[in-house]
Amino acid sequence: MSHCGWLGSLCLLSGLVVAGLASAADEGNLEVHEWSVWFGEPQGKQFNASADFPTAMPGLVDSERSRRRDTDKPKPTPVSLMTLHGTPPEVVDIDLRVNAGRPISQWPRSEGKSNRLRWLDLTVTKELSNPEQLAYIPDTHWFNQARKLDGLYIQLKKGGRAERFLAYDLELNASLNVRLDGGPDQYKVANLGKHALHDVFLIVPGPDGPRVGWMDTVTASAGGAAAGSGGANPSSAPAGQPQAGIQAARVIVNGVAVQVAVAAPVANPGAAPAAAAPASANAPPANAAAKPGDSKETVTDIPLSEPLKPDSDEFRQKTTDELRRRLSMTGLKPAEIDLLVSMYAPFFFSTDEIHMVYRLSSEGIDELTPLTVEPETAKVKRVALVMARKIDPSLREDVQKLIQELADTSYKKREQAEKRLIELGSLATANLKEALKTKDLEVVMRAERILLNQKEQLGNDTPAEQ
Repeated sequence: MSHCGWLGSLCLLSGLVVAGLASAADEGNLEVHEWSVWFGEPQGKQFNASADFPTAMPGLVDSERSRRRDTDKPKPTPVSLMTLHGTPPEVVDIDLRVNAGRPISQWPRSEGKSNRLRWLDLTVTKELSNPEQLAYIPDTHWFNQARKLDGLYIQLKKGGRAERFLAYDLELNASLNVRLDGGPDQYKVANLGKHALHDVFLIVPGPDGPRVGWMDTVTASAGGAAAGSGGANPSSAPAGQPQAGIQAARVIVNGVAVQVAVAAPVANPGAAPAAAAPASANAPPANAAAKPGDSKETVTDIPLSEPLKPDSDEFRQKTTDELRRRLSMTGLKPAEIDLLVSMYAPFFFSTDEIHMVYRLSSEGIDELTPLTVEPETAKVKRVALVMARKIDPSLREDVQKLIQELADTSYKKREQAEKRLIELGSLATANLKEALKTKDLEVVMRAERILLNQKEQLGNDTPAEQ
């Protein structure tokens, strides 16, 4: 049976609409998955500082990081990985900006410069037409595991290299807006930033085995520092140091009212101290005076398990199994989670130092590294895990003790103190700068040497008597 006139036109129009919707749905089936692992330290100026970590990239990829690995105690390696899934569109453009920082390496090489990675006019396919488009990678390198992910093949324009992922390494000018207080049996997590922290994990080694704790969310502080501010929150104590003027408050975490502590405004922020006090690892530097309207930090207790045996099923359940469960809720595929866990579980869960791992909010990721994908209909899932190192509250007390030992009568003790202060890195920077003002030339000389090792500017802190 046939139709004519306006009814036929309506049928034709309906067919075109359905075809258009189907085409849009095909484009919408494209998904972009990105996961990153970044590393920060209290009072540090950067995540993933180029001098602090070796590269995760194979030899064919240019990198400013060292390729030397310490086999006795290997260091973690920062990396980000992006994969594409679903129905291949005709062409894909990916533009990743680094608002504060720079790319250290990337594969395949992008067209971006300075603070930008741009992979443009990408051909995306489900099958690889020519295996020779894949570069040779040693069998033991993690790139080969990444090539087994079920993502689409991505080929650069003009017949360039093909790969099943985009890999890149970023150095970010961002502060660690989190602090750990308390111990040894009860700890509090302080969020100094303006973005919430998710899936917070704390591990505390001990003689009877490590204790572990998880929190779903630590809410953002009121007026906290931006994720990519490039330094500590200007209106609160530096990350890694407690803030004076704490008052009790209650906030809602996951729908439950909890008791927290918040920083109260300083009554007379401009007043000079009554007497000069020695530099303390538990207080901000003398020049970090508080200001009216100081921001509030959200402080929440983190419950810890009883000591666990590292080879026990319970330890595995509370560490790698729990991490997998939480990552699966972000939308990452099982194979992507397997790769991330295989690369970083030893650093997250096998440790002789207290550290914390948390998932940065999507707003925090977008603020640090805005991502644009064409077609615009693509669904984007971004996951960034931050490992906060050297956050043990007892280290803050150790710093000042070590600085005092720079003046010890024992040469061996002075040498040991200097070596340990170098290992503590940015955690000791503020106190070392205070030490430059002392009259003990031995302390000043060693403090200068440590700061220069950290590539810190000495400025005019050195006493005029010298």
